[in-house]
Amino acid sequence: MTDITAPISATTPVAAAPADTKPSDDRVSWAIYRVMLLLAAISTLSFVDRFVINILAEDIKLDLHLSDTELGFVSGIAFAFFYALLVIPSARFADRTHRPRLLAAALIAWSGFTILCGMTANFVQLALARIGVGIGESSGAPVPQSLVGDLVPLSRRAWAMGYIAIGAPLGSMIGMGIGGVIVDHFGWRTTLLIVGLPGFILAALMLFVHEPRLVPKSAPADAKPMAFGSLFKLFASKRSMLWMLVASALANMVQMGRYAFVASFFLRVWKADLAGWGSYSERVFHIPLGPVSIIGLTLGIGGGLAAALGIVIGGRVADAWGSKDMGFLLRMPGWCQLLILPCGIGSVFAPSVETAFLLLMLANFFQGAHVPPLYAAQLGLSNSANRATLVSVFLVTQVLFGTGVGPVVVGALSDLFNVVGGKGSVDGIRYSFIVIYLFLIPAVLSLFAAARHYKKDFVA
Repeated sequence: MTDITAPISATTPVAAAPADTKPSDDRVSWAIYRVMLLLAAISTLSFVDRFVINILAEDIKLDLHLSDTELGFVSGIAFAFFYALLVIPSARFADRTHRPRLLAAALIAWSGFTILCGMTANFVQLALARIGVGIGESSGAPVPQSLVGDLVPLSRRAWAMGYIAIGAPLGSMIGMGIGGVIVDHFGWRTTLLIVGLPGFILAALMLFVHEPRLVPKSAPADAKPMAFGSLFKLFASKRSMLWMLVASALANMVQMGRYAFVASFFLRVWKADLAGWGSYSERVFHIPLGPVSIIGLTLGIGGGLAAALGIVIGGRVADAWGSKDMGFLLRMPGWCQLLILPCGIGSVFAPSVETAFLLLMLANFFQGAHVPPLYAAQLGLSNSANRATLVSVFLVTQVLFGTGVGPVVVGALSDLFNVVGGKGSVDGIRYSFIVIYLFLIPAVLSLFAAARHYKKDFVA
C-alpha cells in the first residue's frame, strides 16, 4: 500500500509538544497538502450528509406528515444526542489508535446511515437513521483536527484549520445547491442516496494515509494520553477554555437553529417571488427551476462561496496577527459574531427576497471568517497526545447545543408563535429567528472574556 504522507518525516517537521510554543519551521510539504485536501473533502461530505436534510425539510415534512417540532428533532437532537454521547469516548480511542483507519470506518458508517435515511417510511424510522449518522460522525469528527495539530506547525495552523473548516460552506453548497436541484427532479429519497455514496470512495482513500504518531521521533517519548480525570481537571483549570465552550454553545445554537429552517423560511415568506424567479429562468434560459432549487442554488452556492471566502481571509488574518497578539485569535471571532447579528435580523425583515439573500451571504462571510482563528486557538490548549480529546470536548458542545438544541428551539418557538400566539406559520418562523439571533450577544461577550486569559492558558 502506497503511503501518501511518506515524505512527511523527511521534509516537514511534525508539530510536537515543544514545537507548539516555538515553531522552528513553517514549511508545509506537498505530501501534507495532499492529506489536507483529502481531509477537506471528508469534512465537506460530513456536512453534506449532516445538513442536506435541511433543504429537504419541507418535502420530508409533507411526505411523512411531520410537525415543525418533529422536523427540528429529526434534523437536530436525533443526530446530536448520540453524537455528543459518543464523541469523547471515540476521541479517547483516537488518541490511542490509528486515526486514518478510524476515520475510514466512520465514513462508511455515517454514509451508510445517510442512505438509510432515504429508505424510511415514518418519523421513528427517520429519527433512528439520523441517530446512526450521529454515531458514525462521532467516531470520525475529532480525527481531522487532531491530525492537523500533528502535521502542521503552529504558525500555519489557522490556515490549515481553514482547510477543515471550509467543509462547512462547501458542504452547504453541495447539500443545498445540488441537493435542491436533485430533490426538485427526483425527490428527497434519491437525493439522500446520491449524497451518501461518495463516502465509500473517500474511506478507501483514507486507508492510504500515514499515522503521524508512527513517524520515528515525531513526538517526545513522554507524550502519552493522560487519564481522563486528570485531563478533565486540566481543561477545567483553563479559564479561556471554559469561556470558549460557552461561546461555542451559544453561537452554534444560533447558526444551526437558523440553518435548519432557512429553506422553510424562504418557502413560507417568499414563495411567490421564488416562483417568479423560476418562471424567469425557464423563459430566458430554458432551465426549469422550482423554489427549492432556487433556494438551494442561491444560499448553497452564493452563501457557500461567501463563507469560503471568509475562511480564507480569516485564516490569513489570524496567522498574521495571532502571532503578535494571541488574544486576537479569540477577539476576531467575537467581532465576526457581533457583525452577524444585524445581518441575520435584517434578513428576517428584508423588503425583498434579493435583500434577504444578500444579508445572509454577508452573515455567512463573517461566519466563515471566525472559524480558523477559533479552531487554531483551541488546538493551542493541548499537546499532541491529548489533542483529539480536546477537540471532542468542543465538538460535543457545538453539536449538542448547535445541531441538537438549536433546531428544536427554533421549531418549538415557531409552533409557539404560530399556534399559541396566533401569528401564523410565516410570522411564527420569523419571530423564532429573531429570538435565536439574540443569543449571539452573550456569545460575543464570552469570546472577549476568553481572550483575556488565553495567553496564560496557552503557555501553561
